[in-house]
Amino acid sequence: MWVSWRPKRSVALVESKDGLSWTAPEIVLPPRGIAWADDINRPTVLKRSDGYHMWFTGQTKGERSSIGYATSPDGKTWLPMSDKPVLVPEKPWEKVALMCPHVLWDEQAKLYRMWYSGGEQYEPNAIGFATEWRVEEI
Repeated sequence: MWVSWRPKRSVALVESKDGLSWTAPEIVLPPRGIAWADDINRPTVLKRSDGYHMWFTGQTKGERSSIGYATSPDGKTWLPMSDKPVLVPEKPWEKVALMCPHVLWDEQAKLYRMWYSGGEQYEPNAIGFATEWRVEEI
């Protein structure tokens, strides 16, 4: 399971054989190397035949939150796929924060579908939906 490790401002991996007892967190995606974010959190991960795909919230000193994207062959070694976020707040309803991405792969359409929250930095109050081609408020 990939989790926000707030004291370390990173995404960590914890593992379990029974779903009850978990290992200590191991940082797998720190903010260093991601120039646009000071804190990394709120990951969502998909496993596909081509590896693991993670979308995460990146925050800059409490001022703005955006969504980033990274891939991994093993779920432990992550490579950000861009030196910029994949989604930034641009629409009026998104205000200054996009966070909490949840992504599904639509095999039939060959399309990622993302739901995310947007709005104020600490209390987003809207839900957005994005595909590779458009973003709309729902």
